[in-house]
Amino acid sequence: MANHVLGSDITYKQIDSLKYVVTIAKYRLCSDQTFSSSQDLLVSCSSGSTIRKSLTRVSIEELKLHCSTNGSECTPSNTSITGSEGVERHLYSDTIDFASTTFSSLATCSSTIRFAMSECCRPSFINTGGASTQYYNFAELNFAMGNSSADLTSDPHIFQCCSQPVYYNMGARDTIERDSISYSWACPQTGSGSISYSGSYSCSYPFQVYYPGSTGPPLTIPNANPPVGIYLDTYTGDLIFTPTSCNEISSWVIEATEWRKDTAGTPQIVGKTRRDVVTITSTCPDNNVPLINGPYTYNVCEGDQLCFNITTSDQVFTPPPPASAPAPMAHTQ
Repeated sequence: MANHVLGSDITYKQIDSLKYVVTIAKYRLCSDQTFSSSQDLLVSCSSGSTIRKSLTRVSIEELKLHCSTNGSECTPSNTSITGSEGVERHLYSDTIDFASTTFSSLATCSSTIRFAMSECCRPSFINTGGASTQYYNFAELNFAMGNSSADLTSDPHIFQCCSQPVYYNMGARDTIERDSISYSWACPQTGSGSISYSGSYSCSYPFQVYYPGSTGPPLTIPNANPPVGIYLDTYTGDLIFTPTSCNEISSWVIEATEWRKDTAGTPQIVGKTRRDVVTITSTCPDNNVPLINGPYTYNVCEGDQLCFNITTSDQVFTPPPPASAPAPMAHTQ
């Protein structure tokens, strides 16, 4: 049986001009197959051949998706067919030295270095397109300018409830070079191209979401109650929508792009990090997401600590009716 990859992200840290520590985070359902103790990393220049490097697994961590009092969903760790809703993060890491004999052919790369992974397969239970296809994900580095990728500080969005609003941010941050970060939809890859979505689904519309009356894409009203459309803030990375299909399992990708000005003052792309995951939508008990009071505005100098309280109040709204199956909808990506 194949090792179904529920999701992944690839990050890297520059430790000197030609050395980078590369880390692959892979996610698995504990009810699925186990992961190997090593993971192949594919390293290439945009104009050159690919070099394969085996990364060693350095840790396994269960993501806490429920209250801590529920205990572990994945016991023992990395064991097949345990924990119906448990998710594990497997970290694989090693140093890539472009001055070494193995990677010296890439040391003259004047453009983009790509760190990638490729294996079989995306989960067979995906029902919006791309089921059982080859899984491929990557991160990119502007080798000439040098860079450490953004860290993704929040867990991936794996489970969601239909008819309940989703507010998600993958928490990308750059605490080393403090580069600017922008966010965009990207397409899940197979290695030879993008997956093919079914029906009205697409790279920028991976979920069926709430639209009142005859409205539809590309309308987005993130501050509506409940949120209308599917909204991605390209500056903050905030993702806001209300899923309406209760049996939906979809692949999707958000890409964080880092920007830095060159010596001429022109912004250049110095790196890209992608989170490619599968999200499972199901019917959940009624629950009104707390409404954050505000707005909150503070001024603070870089490097200073800021502490403040966030208060919430009950949010009451009539949720949209769930859709048992995706409804046909015209959509232009």
